[in-house]
Amino acid sequence: MPHLFVVNAAGSSQRRLLSELLQTCTAKGYETGRRVEADAEKSWQDLFAVQRTKTLFTVASVTVIESAENLGPFPESLERFLEPEESETILVAVYGGDCKKYFPKGLLPRLSLREAVEPPRWGEARRRWIENLASEEKVRLGREAGALLGEWFEDPEELRSEIRKLGIASGGEQVSGALVRTLSVDEGRKALLDFLDGFCRKDRRVVLDALEALRRRDEVLAAATAFYNRVRGAMYLSLMKGSLREEVVRALGLRPYQRKLAEEAASRYTPETLKHVVAETAAFSCREKWGRGAGWNELELIVLGAMK
Repeated sequence: MPHLFVVNAAGSSQRRLLSELLQTCTAKGYETGRRVEADAEKSWQDLFAVQRTKTLFTVASVTVIESAENLGPFPESLERFLEPEESETILVAVYGGDCKKYFPKGLLPRLSLREAVEPPRWGEARRRWIENLASEEKVRLGREAGALLGEWFEDPEELRSEIRKLGIASGGEQVSGALVRTLSVDEGRKALLDFLDGFCRKDRRVVLDALEALRRRDEVLAAATAFYNRVRGAMYLSLMKGSLREEVVRALGLRPYQRKLAEEAASRYTPETLKHVVAETAAFSCREKWGRGAGWNELELIVLGAMK
């Protein structure tokens, strides 16, 4: 009879957890090639019946059950057939999330659960999570590098892959913010980030160069939306004092790097200027969606007019 592993994750996290589990099983001498796609025609009873037909000479093996949700709740009648982790046969049930509703609560301690952890979205907890991720990959991240990666990458597996790449590129040295800016964004995204950061720092040369690069990509509405979101945070921070600023940060979901640049913009522009820019950019976006906007020329007038 089998031991039951449960992989509970979606997307790239699911693939990584399953791959790591199968590698561990292979190293222990299990054959890991068998896969079954769960559907309405299969049941837990069918899968366990196959395990009962194996002989003494059957090699230790792993069977992966894809889309295990389709099997429905685990039957109470089969609980007595589950064996410890050292079993000769292993079933790996793969779920896209919320697997626990398919198993009785008292049964869960007898299973081996591999589950993706939802990363913190912002604040100190997210910074520590990224540092721990880098530590797992044996990569040393500088503080700015960690902050930038936390801002730019949402998917945990994409972030893990990016950290691994940066670790190789750094040659074992600490990964700097400059290296992240060079390797972790494409030309268009880098130009957009330079544009947003340059405006917050009131650096006209950086903004002009970035706008020239963005013009070539012809994505004015996307640039206007990103600009509006960045300046809106700065506007609210410029209008609030003390603990109300913390309320703004929480309400807008500003991450540390976004907050830092928003605070810099709030210190370089008056609240009236920022309110004017937010209103003008919102109106510009509406005109663009209606096909009545003047494109890059109008957006640049809004941006450069605020920086004079």
